[in-house]
Amino acid sequence: MKKVKFTFLYALLLLITIVALNIKNLNSYFIADDFTFIHGSYNKGPIFFIKLFYTDYVKQIWPGAYKDNWEDKGAGFLRPIPIVALKLNYNLFGLNPLSYHALSILFFFIICWIVFLLMRFFTSSDALSFIGALLFAVNPVHSTNVPYKASIDTLLGILFALLSFYLYLKYYSTRSRKYLFSSLLSYLLGLFSKESAIVVPLMIICYSLIEDYRQLSKWEGISLFLGKAFKQYATMITLFFTITGIYFATRFMAFGNFMGGYNVPWHFQLDNKLYNTLTNMRYAFLATRFKPENVIDYFSSPDAYLSPPALAAREIYILLFLVAICVVPLLVLGFRRIVQQRLFTVGIIWCSIYYILLLINNMCATPQYLSFFVAGSSCLFVALVFSFYKKAVGVAIVSILFIIYGTYQFKFNNEWAQAASNCRQVVETIDTAAEKFQENDRILLIDAPLYYKSAYAFWGSIENAFQQPFRKYDLTKRFFIISLRSEHLKEVLTCQNGGAIDSLELDMALKDYFTSSLKFEETRSIARARDKDAQLYSHLGYNILRELYEVSSGHAVHIFKWNGEANKLELVSNPVMAYRVKD
Repeated sequence: MKKVKFTFLYALLLLITIVALNIKNLNSYFIADDFTFIHGSYNKGPIFFIKLFYTDYVKQIWPGAYKDNWEDKGAGFLRPIPIVALKLNYNLFGLNPLSYHALSILFFFIICWIVFLLMRFFTSSDALSFIGALLFAVNPVHSTNVPYKASIDTLLGILFALLSFYLYLKYYSTRSRKYLFSSLLSYLLGLFSKESAIVVPLMIICYSLIEDYRQLSKWEGISLFLGKAFKQYATMITLFFTITGIYFATRFMAFGNFMGGYNVPWHFQLDNKLYNTLTNMRYAFLATRFKPENVIDYFSSPDAYLSPPALAAREIYILLFLVAICVVPLLVLGFRRIVQQRLFTVGIIWCSIYYILLLINNMCATPQYLSFFVAGSSCLFVALVFSFYKKAVGVAIVSILFIIYGTYQFKFNNEWAQAASNCRQVVETIDTAAEKFQENDRILLIDAPLYYKSAYAFWGSIENAFQQPFRKYDLTKRFFIISLRSEHLKEVLTCQNGGAIDSLELDMALKDYFTSSLKFEETRSIARARDKDAQLYSHLGYNILRELYEVSSGHAVHIFKWNGEANKLELVSNPVMAYRVKD
């Protein structure tokens, strides 16, 4: 009875920790792909969701231009279960953000509790298991998966994968077939939640072989041992690979290939081994949310996140801390001092399998794929710390890392909350202002926020935010809404004004541009572009502005700019900027 009370207390503390880290996100608005997934599925019937099990949900949910860019490449995903979960949430609670965050927190808590159960299986210690699960829960990697509602696929994928592994361990120790078939079912659900669950059979095979070999009473040759093991596990291996085969066959039916994802199929990248390994260490060990060079590449902003020197300094401190307390004792005292050998072995298995995935596809070095590695690294850390140090010292060390990781995750989670607040501010500002506009008026959004520091905002999904069910009326049908970056507009205006734009404010340039009778000349615009990227942006901006001008005759052009300092969308104050375009 006492043990049950302590177990309940550990579960309660774990839940309180998770809720505390995500407290500012509990009622935060939708962002990025949240708009896409909910808009694409909110009014669909049962047949639609059945089709998701054998067709690409990108083709079913994402808008035409995005879909068309993928169709001919064989890329795509089979992830129907997360879409079904979002649909059920919408049917029960509508667009109440609290319900979506509560669902994510619930799934994440279950994941952390499975980690607790796994560690207890290896250590038979509730205290050590709680410490490991807590370190897993506070790792900053999860600041993408929990606050971001669209990452429910990641949460469900890791939940079913870890559950499958745990149920297999129960089968391994009891030989009860109910655990084996439950593990198989969970594995299948994991594959159709997120394809990263495919690591489960590898984890199972590696663990079974290592554990059996460790338990041998006398040494025997590897080939003899493997022969016996194959006979022993032939049925189990066949069942798991049959499930895997069903998944790949379904994928081939949907896409015409066995491996895919974003844009290009998976491929081996042996030359990137070192780079991917270091990237993985940055994410999983050093509390890093995004590589600064990637943030700048994707979001085109120097203040997207911490400056590289500040980021490097922070990582060096954490790295030195981890090396000092783990690597140095391991090198000096050796593996014989590791008391929790089983936990250490499982950690090695998980991390090694993850490194294999990195060799196949460097997309795995993102927060959405790192939960397996974080689970493994948590096992390694607990096994090493509590083998080399006394219990009191080990608790002190873990407490320091807990504070570091928890602080950064709380900070990153708050950035997601601010990103959601920015999205709400933009949508509600346009919605309120549009009540005074005439139908078919033109709305130009300049620098609508794509992100806030480490968090997505309107990344790729701004159009859906103005459509049902998020708005009572579909604003994209009532008004002509365009969202452009100021640098793209400047490039276009530079081409049209002979370079004079450098000395003009963007507001004034747009005013002159829309009030003038100057006709757009495509060849002139492209000819003055400085390089390939400028050509692309100039061509894009030119075509959109031309369409805005040519079809706007007789309708107002309302221009809004995002004020990054105030985190606010503002209607351009100059009254000339909201006017009737002359015929």
